[in-house]
Amino acid sequence: MRGPRLRIAGPVLGIIVVSAFLGRFDPACSQGDRLARHIADLSSDDAQVRRDAVRELGRVGIWEAVEPLVPMLADPEETVRSEARDALEQVGDDAVPDLLEGLMSETPAIRAGCADVLGRLDYLENEDFENVLLALVNDVDADVRLQVCAALGRVGGVASLEPLRAALEDPEPPVQVEAAASLAQLGDGSGFELLLRAVVSSDVVLRGRVIEPLMWIGTAASVQAIRDLTSDSDRDVRGAAYQALLSSADTAALQAGLEGLTDPAWQVRSRLAHVAGALQLAGTNDALLDRLTQDESPSVRVCAAMALANMGDLRAVPELMKLLGSEREMERAGGASALGLLRIADAAPALTALLEDEAAKVRRSARLALLQILEECPDCPR
Repeated sequence: MRGPRLRIAGPVLGIIVVSAFLGRFDPACSQGDRLARHIADLSSDDAQVRRDAVRELGRVGIWEAVEPLVPMLADPEETVRSEARDALEQVGDDAVPDLLEGLMSETPAIRAGCADVLGRLDYLENEDFENVLLALVNDVDADVRLQVCAALGRVGGVASLEPLRAALEDPEPPVQVEAAASLAQLGDGSGFELLLRAVVSSDVVLRGRVIEPLMWIGTAASVQAIRDLTSDSDRDVRGAAYQALLSSADTAALQAGLEGLTDPAWQVRSRLAHVAGALQLAGTNDALLDRLTQDESPSVRVCAAMALANMGDLRAVPELMKLLGSEREMERAGGASALGLLRIADAAPALTALLEDEAAKVRRSARLALLQILEECPDCPR
């Protein structure tokens, strides 16, 4: 039943229509206003406001945002600095001149941030950029040296090898590890022994950082070092180690990675179930089915459900149907999404019932699942 109509006087209605027209058909004007507001917010005393402004400027992704974003690389809050790096990466090509200039800044945090962002931009894989970075490899600031070493691993060539080998003797362990990692990325194993030492470091960040370069080296000794890290006290390190093994082409390493699906931390089990499904790893189906039917964590069961659906494993269907009746919103939504991926027409009645679910997320998942099923079953009742 409709309510009474709201009567609006002619002049007021005209203002509303004109305003709507200008807002709709002059996006440059409204974008300029938003840009100015976000730039003004960069000076806020509230770190949350600054972080949100930086993030929005990244989403805008235009060259006008670059100049005000570069100083945010030196913001006192780490979260703001991180968002500024991501935002400048989103701007891309238009940010390059300011980023190159920022490498010469008197502020170490700006030099480090610019090196990091420039290293992420693949099109800068050329000798000119490599030479700019090499000039900073002995910077007085440790974070600048670290970011330069990391960038050289992504964009460096033969000229970077000797400076990176020299950086293995840097007084700061994180810089040493980053140099070793970049050498491994460039196909040079000079830093292998250093990486092995970092595996047993008391610094959890270093232990996590060596996993990827050890996998790049790919020898039996480096893979064994990664397997050793699956017993680490830190769940994130264990998760990264298991993930690296799970992504390996080696059968033995893959089997070792599968052991992570029984890790004590549900976060690790969930992460590995997601990875197995995303990569559609052959030989993981049975282990995932065990997680779907037996795991005590709703998050793990949902990740296993989506992984099995992504791999088209119809053995999961009976358990997925059970999820639709779960008391947990996450499981109902996950079960619906998985059944939609598998295009299970027999699930349509149960999914239709979920269109009246109290949780909006469940209703959306059921609706999308039904649309997917209808694509495969045009004769199904609508």
